Amino acid sequence: MRKAVAIIGTTLMLAALSAAPASAELGVASGGPPGGAVCATDNYVKSCFAQNGDDIYVYDAEKDGASAVARWSLSGGGSGFCRNQRGYGTWVKCDKNFTECFASGANNTFRWENWTYDADLADWNFISGPYAVGVSPNRCPQPV
Repeated sequence: MRKAVAIIGTTLMLAALSAAPASAELGVASGGPPGGAVCATDNYVKSCFAQNGDDIYVYDAEKDGASAVARWSLSGGGSGFCRNQRGYGTWVKCDKNFTECFASGANNTFRWENWTYDADLADWNFISGPYAVGVSPNRCPQPV
């Protein structure tokens, strides 16, 4: 388990990092992402964000007993993860509904990283990232 170290006065305290972001989600079995999805691939995880539908897709690319995970956050607030607990060689999908455009005309930005998670050891491992794309595939309307 990863540890965070904090020094308070002269006392050293160890605290376990949070096991999960605010919005934890196990993905549901799915085929791969639709054409046009923005994807990030490494040796362990392939993750994709489909701007049309706000869907997150995660593929487990490694026979290692750990889950493939896309940990995400939004520029407009909110974070979570989409976890593929189904195993090697499978896709899952997490269906979301994010705010696309702000009143200012700015596009909400979807940021993510690829991780693995070993549930037996409660062990998170950063793999790659960060990646980012606008939530909306189109230009947001500018305020008048």
